[in-house]
Amino acid sequence: CRQTSLHDPASSRARALLRRASALDPSDPRFPVELGWLELGAGRLQAATELAEEARRLGGSSEELTRAIETALAPTIRTKMSFSDESQSFRRASTTTRFEFSPLADSRVRVAPGFDYFDDKTGDIERYSLGVHIRHVLPHDFQAVGSYFYRNASSAAATHAFQGELRGRPFDAPLDLWIGGSRRAIVDDPPGYEDVAHLEGIGSGGSTLEAIRKRRQTSEVYAGLSTSPLPGSYAYASFTAGWISDDNESRSATAGVGIDLFQLLPGPKNQHLTLKYDFFYRDVDEEVPEYWSPSNFDVHTPSIDWRWHPKTSLVLGLEAGIPLKSG
Repeated sequence: CRQTSLHDPASSRARALLRRASALDPSDPRFPVELGWLELGAGRLQAATELAEEARRLGGSSEELTRAIETALAPTIRTKMSFSDESQSFRRASTTTRFEFSPLADSRVRVAPGFDYFDDKTGDIERYSLGVHIRHVLPHDFQAVGSYFYRNASSAAATHAFQGELRGRPFDAPLDLWIGGSRRAIVDDPPGYEDVAHLEGIGSGGSTLEAIRKRRQTSEVYAGLSTSPLPGSYAYASFTAGWISDDNESRSATAGVGIDLFQLLPGPKNQHLTLKYDFFYRDVDEEVPEYWSPSNFDVHTPSIDWRWHPKTSLVLGLEAGIPLKSG
């Protein structure tokens, strides 16, 4: 796959080297093509388009890059369905349809209607939602993200959820920072949540219908950083502080490191074997029965991740981890 992430430190290093090489030989069309792929992977489609045009002016071939840009700009429709059966007999079935389009080259808008069904031993609740998510890529490796969701549940008042985030690279170093805030129902996972510790349903684990009926929500602020000190390696850390609508307060933290062993070896790079370690911590002032509210809960998870890219559009992989709770 040619595309890279906006916050892939390796891609930022490659971008800087290509710019220096292009400045030394501005007539070589290969440099704007390769830079165009990096800008495309970072979501800067306007810059990628200009680089593709520059390569054509220099007599180079940028047809593959141009097709990839057109694909990235095209509207998409995706549907996601999930089911979870959590503690206290709390079950959830969800479906969301995402309509995405690009009103501007460096902006992506997602409109997402959704439906959730919850039940536990006290009954069941149906919830309908409609959300808008906007991502805009800014200069100097920054991007801004904003979202708003309206959710209306049976036998419960409607709720409003939102998120705002700024992330980027303020220094000339392989260090990415992000900061943001959100408000969400306690039954929902945080925006961009990843199960780094191989725990299922952290956001809604141990929740109840009573938390939905009482409109339990949490307002959170968070910050984090990630870096790639060596090729094929990464490290990250984040911290979140939350204020729940019943006057409870929470703190969460994650951290982890990883190294891709195959990146240390010569030869093709279409396979990755990454050794990883992740840490998760959560602490809530007062334990309550309505939602998951642990005191000084932490878990350490060593894991291994294998990925194979036999074709540009196909990825195969396996992942295994062992969560180890302290104490």
